Amino acid sequence: MRTRIATTRADEILIRGRNLAKDLMGEVGYTDMLVLTALGRLPSTAEKRIVEAIAVSVMDHGLTPSSLAARLTFLGAPESFQAAVAAGLLGAGNTFLGGMTEVTTLLRASAAGLDEAASNSEVAQAADDLVTSRLMDGRKIPGLGHNVHTGSDPRVDRMRAIVKAEGQYERHWRLLDALPDAFARQKRRTLPLNNAGAIGASIAALGFPAEMGRGIALAARAGGLIAHLLEEQTEPIAKQVWEHVLNEADNFEDEEANLG
Repeated sequence: MRTRIATTRADEILIRGRNLAKDLMGEVGYTDMLVLTALGRLPSTAEKRIVEAIAVSVMDHGLTPSSLAARLTFLGAPESFQAAVAAGLLGAGNTFLGGMTEVTTLLRASAAGLDEAASNSEVAQAADDLVTSRLMDGRKIPGLGHNVHTGSDPRVDRMRAIVKAEGQYERHWRLLDALPDAFARQKRRTLPLNNAGAIGASIAALGFPAEMGRGIALAARAGGLIAHLLEEQTEPIAKQVWEHVLNEADNFEDEEANLG
């Protein structure tokens, strides 16, 4: 058995054929290493900036279910820091981190018939077809709507600007940008683009594997969870959450007793 990712010997460690101590440590950053280990090559300047923007955009989003899961796990097992981080990552999914993998896959399939010179009307038609297909099957449109940012997700405009500045705004991003209008034409209501959509389109534009978007997001969110756990040590809230649940349970039992 073997892996092409890394080789460890008595006197050296090789990552994708590069000497870790001599060639990489102190010479490349975390984003470089992430792309190198995943894809076997260092990122271009454009790729690096976009990947870093993706990671920064999802590092943390406040007291979400995933950060609460991490804090509550730490309350119960403070000796197991890694278990608390893992608990938070297990709770980071399509609802509270984003369905960027599905967005990438969907945009690639729907943009297959478009070239980079496609007219705006051709892109709009592809967006209409995508929305129609999803709605006919009773499925949501990934990349649209947000639980908190109901008007607009502030990260989307910034991600678009970065992608454009790096020369990566192409058919997948154009298709994503056409989705809100296509949805509004069919449902007579509007939904904003969300950050998962921006990430999914960016991953598609870079030509990365679809799963890379979720991978980058999880790697970044781990950093946010570490921050929550460090804060939990000095400004704990997990016990308050637990006590609130206990109080609610007592109130429910009292109500049941009164009804009886």
